Amino acid sequence: MIMQRDMDIIRTIGKFQCLRTEQICRLFFPSLKVAQRRLRMLSKYDCIKALPVANIRPGKPEYLYYLSDKGAEMFNISASKPRFTRQLSHQQKNTELLIDIELSFRDTKIDYKVLPEHLIRIAGQQSLISDGAFTLSRDKNTVLFMLENDCATEPLISAFHNDLEAKIAKYIEMFKNNQIKMYNLFFRAEFNRFQLLFVASNFSRMKAVSRLIEKYDEHGFMLLTTLHDFQKSGVKGNIWNIPAKNKFKTSII
Repeated sequence: MIMQRDMDIIRTIGKFQCLRTEQICRLFFPSLKVAQRRLRMLSKYDCIKALPVANIRPGKPEYLYYLSDKGAEMFNISASKPRFTRQLSHQQKNTELLIDIELSFRDTKIDYKVLPEHLIRIAGQQSLISDGAFTLSRDKNTVLFMLENDCATEPLISAFHNDLEAKIAKYIEMFKNNQIKMYNLFFRAEFNRFQLLFVASNFSRMKAVSRLIEKYDEHGFMLLTTLHDFQKSGVKGNIWNIPAKNKFKTSII
């Protein structure tokens, strides 16, 4: 029998395109064993499908779940079997951050909505694809945040302009011109621009990125932290630096 929690699980897998067992457990279940048992049942009912994930630790492999045709039809969306590519690996890292954000606000009085990277990419209306987005609403005020998950794979500056400096310039142009129509449509709100949350892979990378942001961000809409501080204190913590305003260890709420 399909219960309401099962419907929520299927809907959430569809929203993120695919989720690992551990990610689904964090969102919906008290223990991994309970999650595994219920996910096997949903697979048996052909609502979801599973792909084994390479496991460097001993024991049973973890699974990556995605929607079957039946599961996709339940919410009138398209089923998409994930392929193990570099893009999927980065998407999964972005998903981890968005799950952390969702769990941070779940038991608060702040309303939130999250928008995963793959839905931004599918929309095809943005020249710049952020690694995710979310909104926070309180006292009738709603703020749009975009997420940039920097894994130090892009050069800071290069001769070919396929680098972080060029990406920062695109975000600034996007901010100046308020080019966020797709986000307005998805979140069903009218935003007066946005804030960019930049999560750097380590402290030295953050310092290097901070110098770039300080050089170009005259508006002070770019906030910066490290992955370590994000995972340790959460998105609500006093972990954000605003290089353009010379502010450090501040919060987004």
